[in-house]
Amino acid sequence: MKKFLLYVVVLLASMGAYAKPITIASIIKESYGDKEQVNFIYEKSGEDLFDEWSMGKLLKVTVGESEITFDYSQLSSDILTMTRVEQDGDTFLYEMTLNEDGNVVKVIQYENGVRDEDYVTFEYADERLINYKQIRGNEIEESIITYDESGHVNKVEIIDSGYDSENETILYEYELHIGTNQFGYLWDMFYNVDLDDFEWVAFSGYLGKPAKGLPSKITVSEDSGESVKILDWNTCVYGTPGWITVAEGDSVETFTIEWYENAACGVESIDVEGIPSIRFYDVNGVEVSGDAKGLVIERKGDGSTVKRLNR
Repeated sequence: MKKFLLYVVVLLASMGAYAKPITIASIIKESYGDKEQVNFIYEKSGEDLFDEWSMGKLLKVTVGESEITFDYSQLSSDILTMTRVEQDGDTFLYEMTLNEDGNVVKVIQYENGVRDEDYVTFEYADERLINYKQIRGNEIEESIITYDESGHVNKVEIIDSGYDSENETILYEYELHIGTNQFGYLWDMFYNVDLDDFEWVAFSGYLGKPAKGLPSKITVSEDSGESVKILDWNTCVYGTPGWITVAEGDSVETFTIEWYENAACGVESIDVEGIPSIRFYDVNGVEVSGDAKGLVIERKGDGSTVKRLNR
């Protein structure tokens, strides 16, 4: 069963027109001085990568020294396969069964040609992923995902039946609109939900519709305590981020986004003349006055942000 991918339509309110699809080419993650690049390679290349509204299938993802490839040749039998090859040659094959909507419902895994007894299942409601279950013998780890009426993820419960495991509850808050839905497939990067290699299956369009929006605050509650992550980004000409930061206390991860169709997306915040600054935040996402001491994030009326240090 074939499933055409990712129809991305961006409304340019100021122009009253639609832009061509804007598609992620690569993401560079920087954390603690380390850098890792993720590249996305699609079915077509060069100037004819897109027609007016659509893009080709995702063929390959490179994550550092690892290479992930997709095989769509068995879609007519409701089978999708994905292979990950590590730098040392270790090979992991995922054989995925699709439902009538073309979404993955069960995964059998092979490591270096040997079938793993563990397996994975997915469940959906209204074509949105609501359950990710990892079955390891008698142990089950289950991620239960709920959405609001608009399609934003508002809660994830992670329940692990394993010995000495710790359950989690993740809550989300949103402030700004994001003009592309591809971020809604990146569960681990931007929603704190670890889907392992299946994040790339989601990105290929086979784990249901993407979540809408990008959270500005993620709160993770465990038995051992609570942690908070604050997401911040700039906005480019099409309303898409050129970088995203994920801050947890003094720790900051930076993701630089490169697009196939975006000529005006840099790492500096866009400052639109004549639109006043409306709100100010500290690094923990708490609203403060504009003259508060320390690092202050100024969020403008057009959605762009500027960081400044008040002494």
